[in-house]
Amino acid sequence: MINWHRARLALARIIRLDLTHSQERWIAFLHGFVRDGDRWLDIGCGRCLAPEWAEPFERQRALAAKAAMLVGIDLDPAMREHPLLTHAVFASGYRLPFPDGSFDLLTANMVVEHMERPEELLAEVKRVLAPGGRWVFHTPNKRYYLVAIASVVPEFVKTRLVGVIDQRTETEFFPTFYRMNSTTRIRALAEDAGFQVRELKTANSSGTLVRFGPVCLLEILMMKLLSWRWFKAWRTTIIAVLVKPGA
Repeated sequence: MINWHRARLALARIIRLDLTHSQERWIAFLHGFVRDGDRWLDIGCGRCLAPEWAEPFERQRALAAKAAMLVGIDLDPAMREHPLLTHAVFASGYRLPFPDGSFDLLTANMVVEHMERPEELLAEVKRVLAPGGRWVFHTPNKRYYLVAIASVVPEFVKTRLVGVIDQRTETEFFPTFYRMNSTTRIRALAEDAGFQVRELKTANSSGTLVRFGPVCLLEILMMKLLSWRWFKAWRTTIIAVLVKPGA
């Protein structure tokens, strides 16, 4: 029997494809934005800053320790398991229970795609950020072919597919809307809300189709194509850095 996981790794080596996972890219990128003494809010914080396989817990702890405080909000009670939070707050991104200008840094890892009303989210983010504050977030790219398909698939079908691909249960699945999930859409919404767009970058990940046998080899070839700069608009994920003017 063919070991498709080894086969895809071998093909990636042959064509010199970087299979760094998007969560590893995200946490590495985030290290460049946490400053000593930051008041930091993580929206949709979940149980951790990133999975421990993406970065060892001690490095995540050191990152969190740079901030004066790390506040997490979520609607999932599992956030109480987050070991790095100064405060865990049960709240929605549409209604942040904090005074104006409370934070220097806001982050969101795989959250924006779940927001049905991104304009309201942006307004709240801007309100609680101090002048010069940064909002850094990581989200799927709607132009990536698998996300484009997912955006038109009914939720009940999507739930089953995600269960097969990611081994997630239905309780770990949240509806997606993809209303702020392309670089052009992020730029337009951010500028309308009064943010400065400091950076918008796309990145590939490590692939998701190994459970589908030989299809995973086609995925590797597609990812190699997307690694070329001419096709960067169609890569897997987006990392955005938005800044509130006024510092």
